[in-house]
Amino acid sequence: MTISAWLPEHGGGGHFRPRGPVDFSVTTRDILLIGHIGAAILLVGPLIVASSLFPRYALAALGDAAEGRVAKALARITKRYNDAVLVVALLGIALGFESDLMAEPFVGMAIAIFIILGIIYFALIIAGQKQAMALLESPGGASTELMAPIIKRLRMSTGIAGLLWAVIVFLMVVKP
Repeated sequence: MTISAWLPEHGGGGHFRPRGPVDFSVTTRDILLIGHIGAAILLVGPLIVASSLFPRYALAALGDAAEGRVAKALARITKRYNDAVLVVALLGIALGFESDLMAEPFVGMAIAIFIILGIIYFALIIAGQKQAMALLESPGGASTELMAPIIKRLRMSTGIAGLLWAVIVFLMVVKP
């Protein structure tokens, strides 16, 4: 359908008149694509935000118990959303098979980066958050000296993870 259907000089009279049947059918690929993109937005976004905000609140918790509760909630959100992000990968793989794109290099690269992200989240981010929370909840309390290296690693890890998510988005959009 073109814009000329709307133009009076092309017989459109300023009113929309389709020039043939309009197809509103939805395919399995469409459903998988909508699910994949929707899950990515709803699950990856909160994961990145929660894991990125945790270091700030964990440091602030050294002087304020309320900030410690926020840090604990952010750690819980990071863990749960990290588990749920598998839905994005499963829908993406199903979409790749449905669209015959699994042999494309950009799909393989995205899957490899996703696996690397899983390792970063489990080995560095979630483990680091557990260490920080254990220090904050310890009877003797935590000190800045004990928390500083953990927070530094968490900031670095969440920054790298954010960049890797951006690379995956680039690969999915540009399809190099």
